[in-house]
Amino acid sequence: MREKLRDKTRDTLAERLNTIGVTATLSERGRPEEKVGNRRFRRSLGIIDIADEGLVKWINIIKQDRQKDSPPRWWVYLGVPGDMQIPESRSVNIRTKRKKSFPLFGKIVGVTWKGQDRNHGLAKKLSDDVETDNLAISIGNIRVQTL
Repeated sequence: MREKLRDKTRDTLAERLNTIGVTATLSERGRPEEKVGNRRFRRSLGIIDIADEGLVKWINIIKQDRQKDSPPRWWVYLGVPGDMQIPESRSVNIRTKRKKSFPLFGKIVGVTWKGQDRNHGLAKKLSDDVETDNLAISIGNIRVQTL
């Protein structure tokens, strides 16, 4: 009964990744990576492990259930591990700010990256990349941060 009621977004994403050629496996629940992005009124649906040679090693899917006046929302966190320890004073936290032709209702005409870059130059590189800007226009705001 519980299997029928649970959210299968993680399973669907893993199946679609396998369909396009990315080796994705569902991991056991309770891993520490499930805490990434898990805030109040949100819950992790679990981790998907990526076995390919790419930068992304795991994916965490977070869901916020619907409330009285809002639909359910999902967040996808891509884990890119690194060997280097970064101190808090050098941590990066940048996100997109979508510009609209008319406030609230207008069409999205551009994207800028704002936040704490800490002189890494990442915000400028992402702003100059047309593909990243088009991705942010089509799917919504994107955030890049070090943990």
